[in-house]
Amino acid sequence: MARFSSLNVLTPSGAIGAGESFSNSVKTEAARDARVFVDVTAIAGGATLDVQVQISPDNTTWFDAEGGAFNQIVAVGSSVLAMAEEKISTWLRLKYNRAGGAITASAKLEVKQGV
Repeated sequence: MARFSSLNVLTPSGAIGAGESFSNSVKTEAARDARVFVDVTAIAGGATLDVQVQISPDNTTWFDAEGGAFNQIVAVGSSVLAMAEEKISTWLRLKYNRAGGAITASAKLEVKQGV
C-alpha cells in the first residue's frame, strides 16, 4: 500500500515577490497522489496571493494543472490542495501572483509514491 512518504520544499519561508513568481520545481515521476501545503505567516497592506500548481513533462514547458488553483489567500493561515495521480506530471511547481502589500509564506509538496 502506497503512503505519503516524500516531503519537498517548494518555497522556503520568506517574502513572496510582487507580481508573478515561481517556486522551485520538484520531480514527481511515479507519484500516485500529491498534497501541496502553503503556509502564510505574515500579510500586510491588503495583500492578496493567488497560487496555481503547474506541471511539466520536461522541467522547461509549464502548464497550469487542472484543479490546481488555491482559493485566493488574503489572511495568515495554512492551505492544502490535494492532487490526484492523473493531474500530476513529471515535474511540479507553484506559480504565485502577489498583489498589494507584503506576504511572507512557505510551501511544501508531499507525494505518495509506489503502486
